[in-house]
Amino acid sequence: MKIDSNAASPPIEPLDPDGTTPLYHQLKEQLRRIAEVLPSGSTMPSEADLMAATGVSRATIRRAVADLVHEGMLRSKRGVGTFVVREKLFAPLLAVRSFTEVVAAVGRIPSTRILSFSQTQAGHEIAERLRLSLGAPVYALQRLRAVDGMPCMVERQFLPAHLVPGLTREDAEGSLYAVIEGRYGLRLIDGVETIQAVRASSEIASYLEVVRGSPILLSARITLASSGERVEFVSRHVRSDMWSFTIRLGGSAVDEPLPVAAPVEPLAKAAISEPLPTLQPR
Repeated sequence: MKIDSNAASPPIEPLDPDGTTPLYHQLKEQLRRIAEVLPSGSTMPSEADLMAATGVSRATIRRAVADLVHEGMLRSKRGVGTFVVREKLFAPLLAVRSFTEVVAAVGRIPSTRILSFSQTQAGHEIAERLRLSLGAPVYALQRLRAVDGMPCMVERQFLPAHLVPGLTREDAEGSLYAVIEGRYGLRLIDGVETIQAVRASSEIASYLEVVRGSPILLSARITLASSGERVEFVSRHVRSDMWSFTIRLGGSAVDEPLPVAAPVEPLAKAAISEPLPTLQPR
């Protein structure tokens, strides 16, 4: 493996073929950890090195590498190798990435507070969005997300129970996408998202620690697996001073990772003249 002489690379650990996490996902997370400690431009282990170290197929290796290339962490050049591009703070548009991944990728600290978690029946709207029968069992959860301890967004998610049987409240405390891909083998590759500007209600304002009526962003997304199944419907009320969305227009062939939603520094508190509401989160 060729790496910069002044960089220490973690060794490739044996994979667990009997574990519940798919081999490609185990390898992907190992490669992610290596990329996180290597300087930008460093050469990643070759396919031959990875095959020798892990015993997995070339197809499995290419799938793991392709995911990290899609996220903007690696770049591959045919006949040359795969390289770290860790200095890029954003992933390509339309990459289905979790809140935890996006925040950690820019060197900040994500955290989650579970507001509610239950299994319920899909009403008309959720059944239609997830293509389920009316009354089908779904997991419903609401989470408060924070960046460096500062509230950033309130998420409300619905997931078909038959796709993630046995999902627990503890699973929702971190990256649900990692659980969905790792435990349930559902590869999240696509989605449709709508974003609009709204004003914060009293309840949302109290969670996000902004003034009631403040302009915030409301996004709604349906997330699909590689099988075509609808895995998630999520709506998010987002502080517009802490999160941004960037969209690629047209089919440009620019060979650079483009940004997706990412946390930014909050605006100066001096910009808020009205005192914060006293309503407590329920």
